[in-house]
Amino acid sequence: MMNNSDYADTSSTTSVASTISISSSSESASGVTSKKSYVAKTCVLCDEVVHDNIGVTPNRNRHKTEYDEWSNKSKKLERQQPKLRDFIAKKTSLPSSSKTSYPIGHQREKELHDAIVQNLIIELGLPLSLVERPAFIKFMSSVNPKFSITSRRTLRRTTIPSLYHKMNDLLKESCSTAEYISLTLDIWSDRGARSFFSITDNCSPSFDYI
Repeated sequence: MMNNSDYADTSSTTSVASTISISSSSESASGVTSKKSYVAKTCVLCDEVVHDNIGVTPNRNRHKTEYDEWSNKSKKLERQQPKLRDFIAKKTSLPSSSKTSYPIGHQREKELHDAIVQNLIIELGLPLSLVERPAFIKFMSSVNPKFSITSRRTLRRTTIPSLYHKMNDLLKESCSTAEYISLTLDIWSDRGARSFFSITDNCSPSFDYI
């Protein structure tokens, strides 16, 4: 059903008077007057001006139907058209069948794994979820296609706890052999108002005063 709100009035009811001249070989007549009354509306959806006779709206109804059909077809084509981002991702992704990985325990894979943990996660403080992000996976595939990224679960359950226990043992060994120990305490909070503190151990196993 036609909704008049879809149209804006561009012309009020107009009476057009025109003088028509009718001629023939035998006679001519002038001064015959023809009056036409119509209303012009501007579609607020496409800005097209639609004319209708006063009191009827067939042209406006037909225009609205045609616009709805065109709009639905356009939306359908837009959904079917592949996105540029998806096209690029498909072109740059490597087929799993063509990828060969390092054997278990390979030295180069261990170096890359340690570099990710030490430089990105520990030093830069990036989240463990980094290893699951598609952009990072593509980046590492470009760096070395043979490298298999360690999962987030392995980092959380194995890698990080192992490093913690290793550093804890080294700290205990250092403190047990030191004659003098100097401790530095740092306290701070992040933007989320979470509090942190850090204790730095400065010691020398064979320190003597002079």
